[in-house]
Amino acid sequence: MFWLRLLQFSGVILLIAFFVTQIIMPAILSRKLFPLFRKTEKELSAQYTELTQQLHEVDLKDKVEELNKRLNPTTPSETPAQPEQKSTDTTQS
Repeated sequence: MFWLRLLQFSGVILLIAFFVTQIIMPAILSRKLFPLFRKTEKELSAQYTELTQQLHEVDLKDKVEELNKRLNPTTPSETPAQPEQKSTDTTQS
């Protein structure tokens, strides 16, 4: 029974500490509530930089593919059709 009361008391203390640090102190200091659950500016900046680099990489890949298509048309629909040449063999057997 002692351990149950100690666990209950610890839970209440943790709940009060959470309430004070996440709601009361930010409200008094005019900051956003629940700072524990917010990403830091450094993490967001790193994520932004990574996404910007990925976007730039995708743009470059698209440009490279477009230039390759211009220089090397390989699909049959893009190449002009060449007329068939008649054979010049006049010997018949």
